Amino acid sequence: MIGAVLAGAAVAAGILLVVTAVRPERAEVEQVVKVPIDVRPLIGRAAAAVLVAVVILAVTRWVLPALECGAIGWWVPGLIADRKKTGPGELERVEALATWIEQLRDVLMAGDQPIGAIQATVSTCPEPVRPQVRALAARLGRQPEQVVLRQFADELDDPTADLIAAGLLVALTKGGRAERVLSSLAQQARHQAERRKLLEAEREPARREVWWVTGLMTLQLLGGLLFARSSYLAPYRTFTGQVVLGVLLAAFLGLIIYVQRLSRFTRPARFLSLKGMR
Repeated sequence: MIGAVLAGAAVAAGILLVVTAVRPERAEVEQVVKVPIDVRPLIGRAAAAVLVAVVILAVTRWVLPALECGAIGWWVPGLIADRKKTGPGELERVEALATWIEQLRDVLMAGDQPIGAIQATVSTCPEPVRPQVRALAARLGRQPEQVVLRQFADELDDPTADLIAAGLLVALTKGGRAERVLSSLAQQARHQAERRKLLEAEREPARREVWWVTGLMTLQLLGGLLFARSSYLAPYRTFTGQVVLGVLLAAFLGLIIYVQRLSRFTRPARFLSLKGMR
């Protein structure tokens, strides 16, 4: 049992190294403002990986299969998170951006200045983009507009947000054209939202099928390792059996990664980011 605990600690240390490795390096512009990084999804995936690895290790006492099952526990939550991020959640953000820019245009046409109009729409903008809009309003006037709007685009991480941020930069620097710029932005954002709604309706069945197949296969695998009869698993207790089982689990992990990539669709490239200010 002590060996299982030590092995579990080793797995946890390995996961922490993975989390540290995937964190992006700080750009030079972060001396002006830091880009917030939400590490909660990574922590959740790391916890799932450690839990799966420790449980498999405690039940089977097999180190290599436990490590590979931990890797599977890392990738499967990532597949679920990607489905939420690139599916309905992304569409909601685009629609929210379109609604917010329309609100901003209407407030500006009522006679307010661009910065004041942004601050006035914080409480009424749609919920999916309210944290980003609130942060944008708080930074404007205290930090360079180029930096603030690029950070706004980075936080939303969407090509439509890049388009809106670029248009807002024009509106803030050339106040005489602000209403016309925002009207054009509102039309473009609404057009993008409608197009993505049609695309997501076509893509959602494929994402759902990939998610269900992956989930059922993973449950079947883990259930077999945890609840199968000892006579069924006996051949895998030898050195040769461990090698064969390791190869099979590695192939299964590769299949999950491959299926996860198949479920992703190419997004339009972004063009406005803090990285471009290095």
